[in-house]
Amino acid sequence: MGLQEVTCGGWGSKHVGKQCPIMRPIVFNPWTTLIGFGTLLGFALWCMNDPVASKAQLGVWQSWCTTQFTWFYIGSQDLWIIFLAVVYYYYGKVKLGKDDDRPEFDNVSYFAMLFSCGVAVGMFVYGTAEPLYHYDYWIKQRFNGGADMAQNDKANFAILTTIFHWGFHGWCVYSLVALQMGLMCYRKNLPMTMRTCFYPLLGKHTFGWIGTMIDGFSIVTIVAGVCTSLGLGAVQIQRGLVGMNAVAPGADGDMILLAIIWGITAIATVSVVSGVHV
Repeated sequence: MGLQEVTCGGWGSKHVGKQCPIMRPIVFNPWTTLIGFGTLLGFALWCMNDPVASKAQLGVWQSWCTTQFTWFYIGSQDLWIIFLAVVYYYYGKVKLGKDDDRPEFDNVSYFAMLFSCGVAVGMFVYGTAEPLYHYDYWIKQRFNGGADMAQNDKANFAILTTIFHWGFHGWCVYSLVALQMGLMCYRKNLPMTMRTCFYPLLGKHTFGWIGTMIDGFSIVTIVAGVCTSLGLGAVQIQRGLVGMNAVAPGADGDMILLAIIWGITAIATVSVVSGVHV
């Protein structure tokens, strides 16, 4: 179908690979990998070589996006919820697989995996901090009555904003992409890549250079999102170690953070390579 695949590694026999999934070869698309890896490497080198200027510039970009597209983000989330409600009403009985397929995991396992991948780190970090942050933040916004707002109203706005981030609006994006990939992969026998979601729109062009660009830059955006959670988790673990007096406050903070990040990355890599079942 136009996909270019390269096989790398693969230690041991096929029998060993079946018994130990981590020993299986790695199959990847070189052009997609080059786009994703090259872009991420460029950002990483820029931030490492000039951390002060890069941090300031990234802050400017973030502020611009927030100012220009907050209305679009809030509005689109509402539209996606309505869209998914319609999809559920008309197609709720359609399986994300063949009609005679059975679920691989029970509901508890699915919930644990979805929660851990979706919101676990952010929820632990911001579960209490975010409502408190929005409690005072809201008095600066044009969506309310200003600085004279009563404390109860400020508290209500803070909770509503937090629920917006972690409730249906947060999950509808995950659900939308998951439904697209699940249907295209398990019912249409297409590769489980981001380009597959565009097959109904692009047809055969999905498996050409357009699809390669989609997959490549999807890697960039996904890694950016994962790095956010990874950074939050690493900082939280470090502060937890300080709080338990396992490490001294301020003692080699950067080295401790690097060790935590490498440890989490190693565990996550083994988890991904070994497969969901393991």
